[in-house]
Amino acid sequence: QIKEMSANQKYKILHTYDENNKYNNHILNFIDFITGVVNDDYEIYSVEQYIYNEKYDFSGILDLVLKKGDEIVIIDYKTGKPKSISQYHMELSYYIYLFESETGLKVTYAGIYFSKENKYRIAEAHVEESKGAVITDEDIEAGLEYLELIRLTVKSGNIQPKHQYLCKFCDYEERCNEEGGY
Repeated sequence: QIKEMSANQKYKILHTYDENNKYNNHILNFIDFITGVVNDDYEIYSVEQYIYNEKYDFSGILDLVLKKGDEIVIIDYKTGKPKSISQYHMELSYYIYLFESETGLKVTYAGIYFSKENKYRIAEAHVEESKGAVITDEDIEAGLEYLELIRLTVKSGNIQPKHQYLCKFCDYEERCNEEGGY
């Protein structure tokens, strides 16, 4: 149980994956973040949850999903410097759609945690207007339409896949390698 673990115990577990101390600061910040989340009575619903959506033929890995009562929060991790939540709007919209279509649960908030500086940015989901950052139902639908537009553009031959390092993590790697691509 994370709540009962000391910071030192958490550090030892995470540090086993960082043999060269390259991410020491990130690990310490992450421990602080998770401790705060747990102390605020959020339960960890899932970690590194892979979801495939057959309808739109795409997938994603949700880094962290938190639950507190009826509140569901999706958090994506980034190691770089904090940026505006608007730069991750579409990515978060996809995660919201994937989670909700898979579980039937409604996401309340989605955000980004930046481990380098122990900062996070949060957007409220499914609201029309707010004083803060929001992700509306229309945003989610626009993201899905954009995904389909990209898929059709690639299929038409107007965009060719560009093979790169990240391809090894993509579900479409084999399809890209086949004649005709997607």
